[in-house]
Amino acid sequence: MVCQGEAYTGDQKGLGQDTAHGALTHIGFKPTNGNTLIGNTANTLSLKIKLTGSPTNPVIGAQIYDDSNVLQQTSTNTIDDLDGTFTFKDFNFASTFTVTEDYSYVIYQVSGSTFNDANGAYINMKNTAVDNNVDTYKTASGWYSHNLSVTVCFTVAAAAKSAAPGSWITNPVPFRIGQG
Repeated sequence: MVCQGEAYTGDQKGLGQDTAHGALTHIGFKPTNGNTLIGNTANTLSLKIKLTGSPTNPVIGAQIYDDSNVLQQTSTNTIDDLDGTFTFKDFNFASTFTVTEDYSYVIYQVSGSTFNDANGAYINMKNTAVDNNVDTYKTASGWYSHNLSVTVCFTVAAAAKSAAPGSWITNPVPFRIGQG
């Protein structure tokens, strides 16, 4: 797992929160040029999320959008066990992906009562921009970013392991036939 901002504090932004651009429908992380997470191959996105207020049956999913805001993948799982404490929540994806500059790694509401300023799912942030890490969000009027850094982790996909050609000859593996 590779992470950034585990100790970030000072701000939060959430689904349903009202902004000058409208209510947030998606909120998450965008790595910018120089971010150390860029280039990692992963299959899981983790964000520190908490519930505010008392929305009914909130279910959250995650999505990845490219730098033209075209949907690339949707998580294979959803989260429905949020509470009032920031906790890392994992979102798995069917295909591995490479963390890419200016892509958006976001959460969105799948179902439940409509989120608003008083009732929503919020992600943890730092109140300044650091680590070439900015928040990104979507409203009905489009995509936006600010200079707030998001607490984020990616579970790095395990590399496939294969033996070098002919290694079985020089590095034999013990093998027994029959019962023993």
